Amino acid sequence: MIRDLEIDRLFAEARRELYEAPSVVANVGARIRQLAANASETVTAAPRRVGTKARWRQHAVKLQAAVVAAVLLLVFMSVVFDRGQANVAFAQVVERVAETRSMKAELSTSEFRGRLIAADSRRRLEGEGFAVVCDSQANREIFLDTRNRTAHRNTGRYMHLVPDWYALFRNLDAVKTERIEDFGDAGGARCPGFRGETEFKVGEQSAKVGVDVWVHPNTQLPVRAKLRFSEDPRDHVLVDDIHFDVPVLDEMFDLAVPDGYQLVGLARNELKPPLSEDEAARLTIIPGVGVGDIRFGMSRDEIAAILGEPEFVQHGTYLCYPSKGLQFIIAVGKLQTIIANPGDAPSLVQRDFPGKTDSGIGIGSTVAQLTAAYPNLQQKKYKGIPVVDMVDEKLGLFFGTVDGKVGQIRATLSK
Repeated sequence: MIRDLEIDRLFAEARRELYEAPSVVANVGARIRQLAANASETVTAAPRRVGTKARWRQHAVKLQAAVVAAVLLLVFMSVVFDRGQANVAFAQVVERVAETRSMKAELSTSEFRGRLIAADSRRRLEGEGFAVVCDSQANREIFLDTRNRTAHRNTGRYMHLVPDWYALFRNLDAVKTERIEDFGDAGGARCPGFRGETEFKVGEQSAKVGVDVWVHPNTQLPVRAKLRFSEDPRDHVLVDDIHFDVPVLDEMFDLAVPDGYQLVGLARNELKPPLSEDEAARLTIIPGVGVGDIRFGMSRDEIAAILGEPEFVQHGTYLCYPSKGLQFIIAVGKLQTIIANPGDAPSLVQRDFPGKTDSGIGIGSTVAQLTAAYPNLQQKKYKGIPVVDMVDEKLGLFFGTVDGKVGQIRATLSK
């Protein structure tokens, strides 16, 4: 794979996108995950679609998956402190933390508030509109959209980033520290504060991150911590109201789909094999007509008769074929919109759309190729988002581009 992002640029972009446009944080973990994979592989030429897919997903997934991806990126990285002369207070903290079996804490940034509960290999992170439950030992996880009452399985999507939240505290004996202003807790205790430097480690790559920790004078356990990705307060993650050895119930970490929830999306091992070259060649998007044998105006049953039953259906109107990289939107009983490489949360796990338009444009085509094929395209930019839509409303074609390449194609009935 080609490693084209330095670690400092990677984290800078992730932080900027997190705070400027929450809907774009989409899949910050995808870029981190790609970097981790790159660090362990020989640098060789990569297929054109790999980078485009990862970049597009990062910028396109909806808010729910976005918040989870961004927060889990901050929470579930391995945290490794610089080696140095250990402070006596921190040595005591490590001993005390090692004796505990569970913890809970409130997490907050300038844009997010949530609650984390951790016990052995199990974690539960919940915030407004969502909850994530995972077990790193069992390699299972589930994301719940509590607003739409849908459940999403992305096994291993975040856990393989070394999900050891306890490492933040267990490694305190190795931190180089300086004293900072004490913190007064709700009970009136003066909790001494320490400032050090930690590393977010991704594969063999890492980035320096500042950390402040406040310790209760009686229990010798952390009660508060702050991760400082820069001096800008918007780049701080506060871990507050920390409690250890809290009672936990097994149902807090239940990985089953709750009653009344619809399971959407696929796990990676549930995708069907890629299409053959001949099958992919037949998936040609024709403006105002359709894709392959699918035509605008068809009903759900007509589409299913051609492509087979959808791999899943969301809200009764989104027919999803992630193994083909396709999604069909039905309105008033008829096909109105075709999306190649959809970027919504249920489509986090999918294959790239292998077809092209009748002018030869597909996923991974360059903007130069795109404008040559469609000279009447108009740009549509979004504040704080590096996604640029190239639109030909007369043809009913929308091309989502990221970093100069096509990442998504949408076709609608032309006006």
